[in-house]
Amino acid sequence: MGKEETPFGLRVSNIAKTISDRLALEVDMKRLGEDRLYIYQLQDEWLKELLIESAKSENLIAQIYFQFTPESTPQLGPDELGAGVCIENLGEWDTCEHNMTYIRDFSPENSFLKWWYYESIRVKSGGFTRSYFDPYMRIEVITYSVPVFSRRSESEGALMGVLGIDLAYQDFKSEMNRRLVEDIKSNIETLKKNFELVGEKEALTNQFINVDTLEIVSKEKIIDNLVTKSNDMERVLTLTDRAAQSDANVLLQGETGVGKDYWATYIHSKSSFYRGRLVNINCCALPEGLAESEFFGYAKGAFTGAKGEGKPGYFEVANGGTILLNEIGDLPMHMQVKLLNVIQDKAVIRVGETVPRKINFRLIAASNKDLTKLVQQGKFREDLYYRLNVIPIYIPPLRERKDDIFTLIHFFMAKNAEKYKTEKRLSVELLSKLINYPWPGNIRELENLIERLYITTNSTVLSDDDLPPEYCNVVTPAEKSDDRPEATGDSLSEAAMSETGELSDPMAKDQQKTLKDLMEAAEKKIIIETYNQCQSSYKVAKELGISQSQAYQKIKKYTEE
Repeated sequence: MGKEETPFGLRVSNIAKTISDRLALEVDMKRLGEDRLYIYQLQDEWLKELLIESAKSENLIAQIYFQFTPESTPQLGPDELGAGVCIENLGEWDTCEHNMTYIRDFSPENSFLKWWYYESIRVKSGGFTRSYFDPYMRIEVITYSVPVFSRRSESEGALMGVLGIDLAYQDFKSEMNRRLVEDIKSNIETLKKNFELVGEKEALTNQFINVDTLEIVSKEKIIDNLVTKSNDMERVLTLTDRAAQSDANVLLQGETGVGKDYWATYIHSKSSFYRGRLVNINCCALPEGLAESEFFGYAKGAFTGAKGEGKPGYFEVANGGTILLNEIGDLPMHMQVKLLNVIQDKAVIRVGETVPRKINFRLIAASNKDLTKLVQQGKFREDLYYRLNVIPIYIPPLRERKDDIFTLIHFFMAKNAEKYKTEKRLSVELLSKLINYPWPGNIRELENLIERLYITTNSTVLSDDDLPPEYCNVVTPAEKSDDRPEATGDSLSEAAMSETGELSDPMAKDQQKTLKDLMEAAEKKIIIETYNQCQSSYKVAKELGISQSQAYQKIKKYTEE
């Protein structure tokens, strides 16, 4: 049996204890309170080397720092920086230190000091904080902090300062995930041996997840409740991260239920507008007669029934934050003109007023409709479309990323287990049906179905018999007699199939008459054949040398005919 690995949290706390012990025994508190030169020597030499030497033993540490309390360094005035050392791990520990210049106001109201510094002093022991975004390293971190008290005879028990160790939160979760998988694998192997001893080897197969599957699940991305293993979604994540760093307009496109609201919230939270509000407006839910006053506000006495003091509109409420225009494709044409002016001028004029009010906001638009088709049909302004379409982000439907279906199912099962305090699992047959279902409602539909099954089923094992009737006709690969696509009525294959089961010939003389018709039919055949092979708009785009948004629009066009 190999040597048992020391738990990660214990390794970090041991590093903190080593540093704390040396500080407590070797720092002269009397000199610290009287001698400025002693402080500078500690910061620039001894303490710096101690932190670097200790941190190098754990590669998951992103930053390590020690902050002396103002009480231990009374000779420093209130306008001077607090004494301390902070070292960042950017690959070269000895060249990446920076002074803690942002620490001046030592009070519990200082949000930077509130948890890792004051809370650790209050409880007089070490511990981990919750994750938070570090604006200096620009990553999400989790901090282990511990107060340090002198253990020298002349200053026994005096509070010297607080030690902090930052870990990149994504690395922390990955490490915890890895350890969890290792523990589960170990338990399964033990159970497997026990079952084999009593001749129940087959029972293990039916009751426990395959060990190899654990390795796959452990690699999934879980970021702010985003759960994915899909390459397509990795690209969406990369693009949204880049979009968040700018103030450019973003257009989110995708079917109902793919998570457009989630991505808008994600972009807002990572942007420079995060301190402001995210105002989410459903454009198709606004009464046409009230849309202008709701969007732009109204002045005192602007119309019968108006509030006496007037009212700010959605754009004013979003000043300093982000406004999300959901279902922008349903906005009436007369409102599209006014919206274009607001986007261009960054100013609104309330109903009943003539003077514009300057505002600053981040604009995100979202639609489940093909806006380019609406532009061609004269239902959406072309100039507004190009104003919105600065950073287009297409979110693929769930049926195009089956790897994520498996991951999301287990994520929602765990979420409901915690919510309802009951552990349940899926049968292999049910899991297969769920993975092969087309999910027209996408993630929202999947999440709702898992919760529905959790609530309405008494058994601890959810089977395909528990499915609602509308889900029961799903045919799994194991149930198919051949490789021919099933006739589901809305499948891509059936959209281009003739009565004989073959793809129709677009060049047949009795089917088409004009060159335009012939070219469109040929394009339709190519798009559908390629999509049947690739099962992903991204792969179709790569195969045919077109953009992903073009591929998505053409796939949607030819399958809806």
